[in-house]
Amino acid sequence: MVINRYYPYIGGNEIQCKLLSEELMSLGVRVSVITSWLRGTRLCEDMNGIRIYRILPHASSKIMLWPVGFLRNAILLAFMLVRGETYDVIHVHQAIGYALGAVIAAKLLHKKSLVKVSGGGSSGNMAFWQTRYMGFLAIRLLKKADVIVSVSDEITRELSSKGIKNNVITIYNGVRIREGKKFKKNFYDMNEVGVRHQNIATYVGRLSEEKGVDILLKAWQDVIKHVPQALLVIVGDGPQRIMLQQLADASGMMETVLFTGEQSDVAAYLQRSDIFVLPSRGEGMSNALLEAMSYGLPCIVSATGGNLKLIRHNETGMTFDSEDHQSLARCMIELFQKEDIAHSIGSRAEDLVKNEFSIGIIANQYLRLYRSLLKSRAIQIIL
Repeated sequence: MVINRYYPYIGGNEIQCKLLSEELMSLGVRVSVITSWLRGTRLCEDMNGIRIYRILPHASSKIMLWPVGFLRNAILLAFMLVRGETYDVIHVHQAIGYALGAVIAAKLLHKKSLVKVSGGGSSGNMAFWQTRYMGFLAIRLLKKADVIVSVSDEITRELSSKGIKNNVITIYNGVRIREGKKFKKNFYDMNEVGVRHQNIATYVGRLSEEKGVDILLKAWQDVIKHVPQALLVIVGDGPQRIMLQQLADASGMMETVLFTGEQSDVAAYLQRSDIFVLPSRGEGMSNALLEAMSYGLPCIVSATGGNLKLIRHNETGMTFDSEDHQSLARCMIELFQKEDIAHSIGSRAEDLVKNEFSIGIIANQYLRLYRSLLKSRAIQIIL
């Protein structure tokens, strides 16, 4: 596996890489990961049986100019060439960062390569290269991968519109299903929020423009007029956190909005929730949404990207048009006030994820793909 960052950094791609690697290990596949070094981590270590190599300090995409990116990919290429006899397949998570060096290494070593495109639209992987100097060359090189994996139908269509279609396959993200879940009482401690709330809505994710949390806060002004005992819990951090807190404060909502910052135990917040909200302006396939559905939470999402693969309106959740905060508010009010509808929607959502999007199902799809590429019954090592 090749990924720009890895655990303990927590992000969508990182969660999927870790879940998939661990599940493949349980299926008898040897897995190792090449990634960037993060402060407080070791250059080489074993984690749950997975060998982690951290070959370079992490660099933000904001300073990843062409010469810097070229150098980093060249170092990755050299590292992979040295270890070429130890793996069969190179699986790249995200079509940015180390993807170019990994694809070149695969060609030079006659290995099979997969590149996953995990984001679409204005904040997606293709948009990233279109804003970079000589990015068109990077896109041409990425086409040389044996397989391009898309995580949503929308991303698959976007790739097709850019002439990338012959070697594209769609494999969705997966989530670990936890059996025998017990929900905690959903009241938050009064020391956390000042008052006692009976209805809890939760958002989990990055606090950035594309996630649409500002839309959620606008909708929340209408929600608390009809459901004054409601609490909105915003789990995560990002560049818009201060602006969003100021927006909530200026609107007089701070007593009904809790900003928790980034949390490692997201499940604890989901277990205390009544509904989950994802107001993204663009989305691949959200890990947070999958996990919320796996807990049987009724979810409200913007009608974009991978959200539409998971959520069918009034069946497995509710959808609203992105930017339409009034429609979002109506959905939240309805689920708060009609517990029977909320319960039935949540139950169907849980069944859908368990039957189609568990990480076990997704890992087996990847394993079949690896075997197909290798034209053999067995696979030895995946890097």
